[in-house]
Amino acid sequence: MPRRVKRNALLTIFQPKHVYLPGTQILRQVDVDELADRLQIEERGKQDGAQGIPAADGKSLSVTEREIVVEIRGIWDETVQGAKRAYDGIRGRYASYTAETDIDSVLAEPANIAVKLADIARDDRDRVSDAYENVKDARRELERFKTRENIERPPRPPRNHTVDFAILAVFALIELGVNTSMFAGGEAQGVAGALTKVLAIPVLNIGGCAALTFLLVRQLLLRSTARKLLGVLGVLTTITWLIGLNLFVAHWRDSSEAAMAPDAVQSALQGALQHPLVLKSFMSWVLLFLGLLAGAAAIVEGWQWTDPIPGYGQKAQHLREADDAWSNLRDAVVGRLHELADASIEELKQVHRRADIAIRERPALNGEVSSLNEDLRLYADHLQAVLDILTARYREENLRARTERSVPQWETSLRLEVVVPKLPPLAPAPSRAVAGKLAKAIDTITVALKAAVAEIPTANELAKAGKP
Repeated sequence: MPRRVKRNALLTIFQPKHVYLPGTQILRQVDVDELADRLQIEERGKQDGAQGIPAADGKSLSVTEREIVVEIRGIWDETVQGAKRAYDGIRGRYASYTAETDIDSVLAEPANIAVKLADIARDDRDRVSDAYENVKDARRELERFKTRENIERPPRPPRNHTVDFAILAVFALIELGVNTSMFAGGEAQGVAGALTKVLAIPVLNIGGCAALTFLLVRQLLLRSTARKLLGVLGVLTTITWLIGLNLFVAHWRDSSEAAMAPDAVQSALQGALQHPLVLKSFMSWVLLFLGLLAGAAAIVEGWQWTDPIPGYGQKAQHLREADDAWSNLRDAVVGRLHELADASIEELKQVHRRADIAIRERPALNGEVSSLNEDLRLYADHLQAVLDILTARYREENLRARTERSVPQWETSLRLEVVVPKLPPLAPAPSRAVAGKLAKAIDTITVALKAAVAEIPTANELAKAGKP
């Protein structure tokens, strides 16, 4: 194992100030031991010394010494090329920070957005006004109906029919259950057979009373004589249907022990017509009362399903739907204006951030150029130290193998003659202040948005002034 020459370790340690090309290492610290082993410095020193190479003439250099210089110079040339590439990268980043262009955008864009907002508001204003004609038509139709029917009260608000259905369903299930239990004894198939056959009873009772009330009885409230006569006919029909159907069912319960046979149905029909209030069984009276109660509930629900005055609720609903459709259209138009303004403000904020970053980063990039220049000077010293150590190792082993103990040209060290390039600083760009420009731009867009929204007419404006 050859003896290592003692050296100052600090001279062979190089740490650059920046990572100039991310992912690469352009200012590499040279591993002296690895380079010495690769060039076989000590072995070749012994061989050359034994042969008296180089001649002790005060000027000759051995081939090994020349190779060391060439190797170190090659490292330097490669480093200089890498530094120039790094410099080009810094200069490209410097050019990408277009602060002036971004500031110009911050200054010019609000005016463009204001024009766009005004154009959109002007185009959509007519569309919103035209759409309001449907609301006006529906309102005129409703007012004509109120005048014709002499109605002074507002229409009844829409009901939640879930509760109405639940009430009718409860009465239907009670009536169905009672009918099934009473008629099951006279049915050969028991409860299942009776349920199938009596299912129509609550449907006819509850459904019939509700439908007659909704369609006919409410006609009484209209001013037309023909409609009132139709309403009177509806009242008579509903009463007849309610009482007649339930008397028939009660007599059916009395006939032949609630048998489901056709003769029992005929007997029940005769009993209801000839002796309507003569019932044999207490349960038949219970059945009659329950049917009348369910039918009365159906009449109440049919009466108040919508506004009692026929057509009033429908016309009011038509007006509400037209008004909702118009309101949704106007909200969409106003929302579009807000979206454009918000998107523009957000874009301006990003432009403002880029401009601010550019103004702050440009000096830092110039600082990187200065550091790169300094690192190149230090790296030249680093390579000179590496050259000194390698030649010292070579010469030490060479002298040991020589017969003479002095080589005059070795009294001085080899010098690494390199030119350290001077990378020029980046040209400073004129820089304008960014502070306050964003707030002014946002104010301009906000004022333009307010003016654009004001161009979209409201319902009150259209109702009072008509289409602009």
